[in-house]
Amino acid sequence: AKALYSKLFDYIVKCVNTALRLKNNTVTMCVSVLDIFGFEVFQKNHFEQFCINYANEKLQLHFNHFNFMLERQLYAREGIPLVESDFVDNSKCVELIEAKGFGIQACLDDVCIMPKGDDQQFLDKLSQTPQVKSSPHFGAPKQRNSTFVVNHYAGSVPYTVTEFCEKNKDLLAHDVVVMLQSSKSKFFTQLFENTASEAAAAAKPGRGGGGGGKISYTSVSATFKKDLQSLMDSINAADPHFVRCVNPNAEKKADLFHDQKAVEQLRCGGVIEAVRMSRESYPSRYAHQEFIGTFSCICPDVPVSGDSRAACQAMVKMMQVPEKQFRLGKTMILLKREVVDKMERQRAQLLGGRAIVLQNTARRYLARLELTQKREQRHKYLSVVSLQSICRRTITRGKYTRMVQAVRLQEQKRKEEEERKRREAEAAAAAAAAAEAAK
Repeated sequence: AKALYSKLFDYIVKCVNTALRLKNNTVTMCVSVLDIFGFEVFQKNHFEQFCINYANEKLQLHFNHFNFMLERQLYAREGIPLVESDFVDNSKCVELIEAKGFGIQACLDDVCIMPKGDDQQFLDKLSQTPQVKSSPHFGAPKQRNSTFVVNHYAGSVPYTVTEFCEKNKDLLAHDVVVMLQSSKSKFFTQLFENTASEAAAAAKPGRGGGGGGKISYTSVSATFKKDLQSLMDSINAADPHFVRCVNPNAEKKADLFHDQKAVEQLRCGGVIEAVRMSRESYPSRYAHQEFIGTFSCICPDVPVSGDSRAACQAMVKMMQVPEKQFRLGKTMILLKREVVDKMERQRAQLLGGRAIVLQNTARRYLARLELTQKREQRHKYLSVVSLQSICRRTITRGKYTRMVQAVRLQEQKRKEEEERKRREAEAAAAAAAAAEAAK
């Protein structure tokens, strides 16, 4: 089942690579992403952890050398003497694992090709090999629990040698391979077409068994070493950029951050070491024009036009920066962190006072603008009120005029009615008087 899974996985990877490959093969630039699985340390570490930690050790060596070489290239490009630092080099640990003839992988392969080689013989061979035994990255094997210790960059890891030899061989028996190749399925036949010769070679006695003079098959560790070297060749030929991801906690919970766990990850990943190297040199780097544009306000008397390098030299001289605290290159100026902090404080104090004046001017302008807007609004409001007053007065006067006219008309009608009644009364009185006189 394990061999079938391995063959199937290789087949899927091959299909994916074939599908992603461009047809015209005119690739001029590509971007690759490598996900590093990280160092593994368990209570019991076996052959799988050994291979994973070996790959991490190799990648960590590249990361350390890459950062150190970047530093050296910057200093050489700027014509500045290199600052010596106790660079942590884990190349000896990598050599202990992969060295030809005496490395841990070489010892494992030597034991695997022996007719009766087993895990105990592998452990004995490690303890008897002078180069391995004297290495500071190797811990003496403990016969009681069949373990040996490798002092990796991330820390010491004890490995249990149980099944080391069997997992390193990891080949099917010749009869099983022949049976799979005789399958009616062409897919199975294609998967195991190159396995029969390997299984037959593994069945033959190797070095020390009375047979051939060299390894008759490729071990898992040798294949892993070859693939890792191919990966390193690709990385070395590229322009790498590193992204370090930090796991905040082991419980996989939100809003939970363990400081010690994060620091340990940064230490194992070489980030703290890279920061230490940078701080021991000159971590603050500015291009000449950038430095002038940032700190020229502190030195207003220094002419900034013309040669930018001379202007930077005059600025640090006016600010009385000690010579050991900065390095002036061809295109950049490198400074110690404490010097930059002091310059930033001076710049903040100077710009702080100017900022207050600028803020006062801005606030005054905004206040006047607001006052003008309020006055315009008040004028508009007064105009509207005046218009409303005129309208109300006109309407009220109209109502009053109509009311007065109505009252006058009623008064006139009342008087006419009274006059009519008076006349009727007078007429009636006259008629009565005439009638009385007639009698």
